[in-house]
Amino acid sequence: DMKVRAKKDGAEVAIGRIFMSGLANAKVGEIAYENFVITMPDGNAKLGRVALRDFDLKRTFAGLAAAAASGDMEFRNTNPRTLIPTLGQFQISGLELDVPDKNGQGNSEDGKRILFKLGNFEINTSNPIDGIPTAIRTSVQNFFFPVPKNPADARLKDIAELGVDRIDLSHNLEIAWSEASKEIAIKDYSFSLAGLGAMKLSGVIGNVPKELFSSNMALVQAAAFGALVKSADLSVDNKGMVEKGLALQAKKSGQTPEQIQQMLVAGAAMGIPALLGNGAASKAIGNALAKFAAEPKTLHIVARAKDGLGASDMMLLSNPAALLEKIDVTASANE
Repeated sequence: DMKVRAKKDGAEVAIGRIFMSGLANAKVGEIAYENFVITMPDGNAKLGRVALRDFDLKRTFAGLAAAAASGDMEFRNTNPRTLIPTLGQFQISGLELDVPDKNGQGNSEDGKRILFKLGNFEINTSNPIDGIPTAIRTSVQNFFFPVPKNPADARLKDIAELGVDRIDLSHNLEIAWSEASKEIAIKDYSFSLAGLGAMKLSGVIGNVPKELFSSNMALVQAAAFGALVKSADLSVDNKGMVEKGLALQAKKSGQTPEQIQQMLVAGAAMGIPALLGNGAASKAIGNALAKFAAEPKTLHIVARAKDGLGASDMMLLSNPAALLEKIDVTASANE
């Protein structure tokens, strides 16, 4: 409950709580600031919590000691990776901002203020190799800001034209490398917009040795070129975004949403297979996209490469038919 007030302009800073625990052996178990508030005559900012967990400086201290022992006080011959501390988690939650925008391009109705909220952001890391984590999980929950009807900011105009009056975004990313299987699993790459829809992607990259995390860039490059994409799984859940896009495109083109939708259905059913070589996989993708365009609910596409796709296969991007021959594809919509 510490407060600092500036009499000159009436600003006030308040901190509800500061604490640290688990301080031992160059490691901090947790350090956090809670209920941080800045109040000004023309605005305010709030931060519910900012924290670090499992912050370990043991490697950093050892690297500094080794550099000092060798006389390398300018660190010219010291591998910078040896100085990287490890961090279990960084978190920010309960962030709110309501401040004036001097340029008049804010996201309030009159453009004179910047308004947004963040429910929670965190990044978790583990299993580091030479300071580089091999397992990462990040999340953003409820990043919220209103969208005015006639925004001055050009980036907000594109959103407002869709008929969207607010953005409420959540995002997740989870990646982990397994030394036993030599695979990187993209367990979750997803984002959702409340009231609009969501997308999720997962997949597996194989033939990934430990050298990918080496400090020797030649080894890293060789490991990266040898990696093979084995599978990808994409799902889309529409909750209104497609309809808003159809309405906007119809407005711009002078057509009805139904006419635009019919064009998309025909384009997906006939154009996608023709573009991708007219094989079984291309037809499956085209049929699923056509069904989704006709009734935009859900879309699910899974691609698996038995032998994996490597750097050399990227040369086939100009020949999608040949590339699809190496992949087993299943696609469905509204199931």
